[in-house]
Amino acid sequence: MYKSFTSTYDFTDEVLRTDIPPYLKDPFANWIKNVLEKKEKLYGQYNNSIIETYADDIQINFHREISRYLPNFIQSLFDDIDFLTNYLTFILQKDCNKIDAQKLENILAIGGSAYAVEITESSLPGSNYKFTKCYLVERVPQLVRKIQRRHFRKINYCRKLGLNTINIILIMRKV
Repeated sequence: MYKSFTSTYDFTDEVLRTDIPPYLKDPFANWIKNVLEKKEKLYGQYNNSIIETYADDIQINFHREISRYLPNFIQSLFDDIDFLTNYLTFILQKDCNKIDAQKLENILAIGGSAYAVEITESSLPGSNYKFTKCYLVERVPQLVRKIQRRHFRKINYCRKLGLNTINIILIMRKV
């Protein structure tokens, strides 16, 4: 990860964004196009049109008409943050592998997004084959996670001591 030389480009203390700022539009568009190209969901001289079956799948799942022309479709995503976040969830679950998901997480994390990609791997009992599932989730700031872990450790310690819930609440209020 890039560490800024000056404070001008140090965004570590910046509030996480729930919108899509202009500087993230091209990285998002390129990521979406790359995933769709790999899954052969595009056609045309410049791979700028969405194949009918995939477009139909989107329309059926989202109950809305979409443009088959990729630049217009991507613009419609940026015009409606709810559609974008749900489409990202859709594409993560249906069309992405772990590497694609990690690339999106990288864009989101470095770009200061309030969203993150959660990647889970599981396997069936007795099988070496791993299933990867990817989801779009809300990003929890690092400081909040640290405080949460500290409180959970204290709660678990109190439970090991045999304290009841009321005593634990009283102890936690003092913290």
